[in-house]
Amino acid sequence: MISGNEFFRQLLLEFPEIEKLMEFRFGAKFLLHIEMANFARFTQEAIYEGDFERVKKYITFVNEALPNVNPELDNAIYV
Repeated sequence: MISGNEFFRQLLLEFPEIEKLMEFRFGAKFLLHIEMANFARFTQEAIYEGDFERVKKYITFVNEALPNVNPELDNAIYV
């Protein structure tokens, strides 16, 4: 199962540009719902900018992870 830490590690490897809005730092206290809200905000920013290719990549990343996430991460995604 993919944990929140692993999800965001993979997300930042795939999309390093997201790091500018993330509070997550490896080794720091990790607040899953805060980071998910930051990711949602970053995705919303791409929508406002009309960068739908970027939006599609973000949504695809989440959709591909969903079948393998742990219950805590599942909750954070859907909240």
